[in-house]
Amino acid sequence: MHQVKSPTRRKILFVLHEATLTGAPIIALELMQWLHRNHAVDLLIITPTGGSIENELKPLGEYIAISQELYFSGERFIKDQFKFITNLARKHRIKIIKEKIRDWKPELVYFNSLVAWEQQSYFDEIDCPVITHIHEMSFVIGSEERQKLLNIAISRSCKLILCSESVRTSLASRADISSSIAPVVHSFLPERIQKNITNNPDKFDISSIIDIPKDAFVVGCVGTVCWRKGSDLFIQVAKIIGKQLHGRPIIYLWIGHGHQEELRRIRHDIALSEMADSVFFIGGKTDVSHFYQCFDLFLLTSREDPFPLVMLEAAYCSIPLIGFSGSGGIEEFGADGAAVLVPYLDINAMAEEALTLLSEPDRRVAMGQSAREYVINNFNSEISCNLIYDVIEETLTYK
Repeated sequence: MHQVKSPTRRKILFVLHEATLTGAPIIALELMQWLHRNHAVDLLIITPTGGSIENELKPLGEYIAISQELYFSGERFIKDQFKFITNLARKHRIKIIKEKIRDWKPELVYFNSLVAWEQQSYFDEIDCPVITHIHEMSFVIGSEERQKLLNIAISRSCKLILCSESVRTSLASRADISSSIAPVVHSFLPERIQKNITNNPDKFDISSIIDIPKDAFVVGCVGTVCWRKGSDLFIQVAKIIGKQLHGRPIIYLWIGHGHQEELRRIRHDIALSEMADSVFFIGGKTDVSHFYQCFDLFLLTSREDPFPLVMLEAAYCSIPLIGFSGSGGIEEFGADGAAVLVPYLDINAMAEEALTLLSEPDRRVAMGQSAREYVINNFNSEISCNLIYDVIEETLTYK
């Protein structure tokens, strides 16, 4: 494994599609933190807007949130009033960004996702190697615009890094990508989760936040409330499982943000399915580790999820997982028994497996412990970040 620091100080420009506490940005953040600790690097970090991780990005290098920091006087008012002047303002920002990059002279540009290429107009004059880290699968890439982004990313990148074999399979029908220029480096367990669990080893009493019985089973999921993550399916599975098992209540808890219209649909379904006293969508939380510790079971209801961090986080907390075959990374993760797989969108099969696991505490504990060991041994930051660094060095060596 590559452990020796490069004798040359590297200048790397990271382009993030957003600065939120979600999968791809967290992987990019932890990669940059690892680089900062282990190698001689200077970082320039550019995001389209600010966000929940921007204060963690700023200590790592020079940080620019385009929409926040590059307005000239009066643009906020002008933007709402005159579209043609707004376009001039955008051209002004592009000019400033390009000048900044030109003066900074990066040796490498690292796009943290395919979607980050939506900012390509700021980087079209860059004359250095490019790496694109792809976390997207067929549904996200399915539009004509995203297919164009994929074509651009492939043509402009010296290397692609794919976050799972599921991504490779998904891209195979859309582009001819050889494994030599597109290695798979699995996403890894964020260190923040490990630290939070270590610092808070006792099981969290969720009844201190939500008024539920202390003896309740808690079936959970963490993720953005949206169609792709299957938040509607979560309610349907809960309806099938029911509200009680062996005299104990069952509570279903979803943690994650969502757009207002999506949340309105969710509230509608919960109410009409008569599950309002059992199913709770409680919004996003800065630290979800407390909640993982109170889950008895994790339902990954995603229709498409390349290699979800929540899967790794739940497994690290010794929570058994159930997910759909064909939905993405959980199929790779569950191939060795680290998760239970059911046929794609078979909510009855998912409910049946959930009832079995809730009814068998010894099996549930054993499965959770096995999943935890699997994550620790295979999906830690040292393994993945070293592999990514090897790709960076190879790209710079043969530029």
